[in-house]
Amino acid sequence: MSIPVKEAGLWKCPYCDFKAYSKAVVEHHILEQHKEKLKERKRKERKRKREEREEVDYVMDLDHKRVKIILHDGREFTGKLHSKARYNIKLETDDGKLYVINKAYVVMYIPE
Repeated sequence: MSIPVKEAGLWKCPYCDFKAYSKAVVEHHILEQHKEKLKERKRKERKRKREEREEVDYVMDLDHKRVKIILHDGREFTGKLHSKARYNIKLETDDGKLYVINKAYVVMYIPE
C-alpha cells in the first residue's frame, strides 16, 4: 500500500488532495478510493520481483551436446546432456546408461 505523506502536521494522500490528522484515516481513504492504483502498483511490484528472480540457465546452452560432468564427490561422467528440467539434468552415457542428476550436485560442466 502507498504510504501517506505528512505535510504541515497533516497526513496527505499521495494520489489526491485528501488530508487528515490521522494516518489511519488516510490509509483507509487510500484503500477505499484508490483501489485500481493500488492493484496496478502491486502488479508492477510482482513483475519487478519476478524479473529479479529470473536466472540465466547456462546449462541450456549445452543441451544435446557431449559434456564431461564433475560432481561434488569427485565422480566424473561423460555423455550427451539433456537439460530441459529446471533442477535436474539427464546424461546419456556412451554405454547407454541414463543418469538423472540434480544440478546442485554438479561442480563443473566441461564441453567436449
